[in-house]
Amino acid sequence: MERAGHDLRRAHVRRARQAGSGWGRAQTLAKPDGPTQWLLRAAVTDSGRVEVLWRKRRLRRPDRPGVRLLAHSSMAPGSSRFARARTIEADGASPPSELVALPGGFAVGYTVSDPSGHTIPRAAILGLGAGPPLDVAGASGGVRDVRLAWSSRFGLLATMVQPTPAGNGDGIGLAALLAPGAPSFGPVEAVTPAENVHEVAPGADRDGTPLAVWSARPDGTGPGIPIESIRSVVRTATRTG
Repeated sequence: MERAGHDLRRAHVRRARQAGSGWGRAQTLAKPDGPTQWLLRAAVTDSGRVEVLWRKRRLRRPDRPGVRLLAHSSMAPGSSRFARARTIEADGASPPSELVALPGGFAVGYTVSDPSGHTIPRAAILGLGAGPPLDVAGASGGVRDVRLAWSSRFGLLATMVQPTPAGNGDGIGLAALLAPGAPSFGPVEAVTPAENVHEVAPGADRDGTPLAVWSARPDGTGPGIPIESIRSVVRTATRTG
């Protein structure tokens, strides 16, 4: 098990296995530059584009916070080598969501902490000509779990959880939509009713209409209720309009 304070000097290495043969030569994507911890994501499109993303936590002395960097590298269809790694966020990044395939690239959701201690939900588009990360919404107190889903009809849907004032880890489910060709996400929408939401995930129905799925505790089943008596529900809703 990895523990803070241990000197975990690790390289981030890629190795591919070709059909009908063994594993090829390893390629280093990120070098160890001090005590570090890693969190990895990887995905491939139907066209053969491969994306690798990592969140790197560089540990420091106990009296200094560590750096939480988010970076990625890609391999074009037909290539055998990854491109040079690029930094998405230099510090303050949360663990990223799973990579979502888009036309010509990928998208990933995460949050970043600002100097005041608030969090900003963001989405990064990873592909040729992609610009800087987009804010899904403004800074708030503890928004978490930014997840994405793509629909060619409606665009990129981001969902997240906004904690309730009770501070018990639950919250309300929110969403925002990045329409095809739009420069920024639209207004934040409340997705879930007034109940204690654990998590909310985006998706699309058969014709590409955005939908959300969430789990929650109905009113009256929150903290203070014996665990064996807690009854969670799973709900879904489809976006209209």
